[in-house]
Amino acid sequence: MQRARALRGDALEELTDSQREWVWRSLLRGVRLGQATKLAQIAPEETPQALQQVANRYSTLMDHRQRERQRASVDDIKRAYKEQGPYHDAHKAEHDHQRAIAQRDGDERHRAL
Repeated sequence: MQRARALRGDALEELTDSQREWVWRSLLRGVRLGQATKLAQIAPEETPQALQQVANRYSTLMDHRQRERQRASVDDIKRAYKEQGPYHDAHKAEHDHQRAIAQRDGDERHRAL
């Protein structure tokens, strides 16, 4: 019944995002499509347009999720930076020292060849 409603353009707002995704994806994969079109009373020539509307809604949901994931990862980076605190000169000096050692060791190995 939900597949038929989706084919008729119903947004299925009472469902969670993941439930809507499941319904839309199943339609786009052709799961019980014939049954859904009969229940929705959609003519065969109208089916491609109905599926395109479902695909558009599905795409919008996926885009929204992607933006949320990106926003969350940026927020995680900002939070970690704040928790880390200021970058002290002592840390920078140690980093520079380690880099110099690594460079020197690399140069010595190159000369040995």
